[in-house]
Amino acid sequence: MGGGINMVTNKGAKSYLDASYSIGSFNTHRLSLNTQSVNDTTGLMFKLTGFYNYSDNDYWMHSNQNMMPRSGYPMDRTASSKRA
Repeated sequence: MGGGINMVTNKGAKSYLDASYSIGSFNTHRLSLNTQSVNDTTGLMFKLTGFYNYSDNDYWMHSNQNMMPRSGYPMDRTASSKRA
C-alpha cells in the first residue's frame, strides 16, 4: 500500500465539471465524469474522476483445446509424462 501528497501552487486553477457518454459496437456504453473544485480563499483543490463501462458479452467463443495455456503453441500429446 502506498500513497502520496502533492502540494503545488497553481494560481490559474479553475473549478469545472466534465461529463461524457458514448455508445459503441456490441452494445457498449461508457459514462465518464470528471470534476474539480477550487476553494478561492484557501487555494485547496479537490478532484474526482469516475467512469462506468458496460458491454454485451453474451456471444459464444470457440477455442482450440489442443493449445497450451498462455502460449498458443500446440500441445504434444504423444510425449510421455514419465522421466527416465
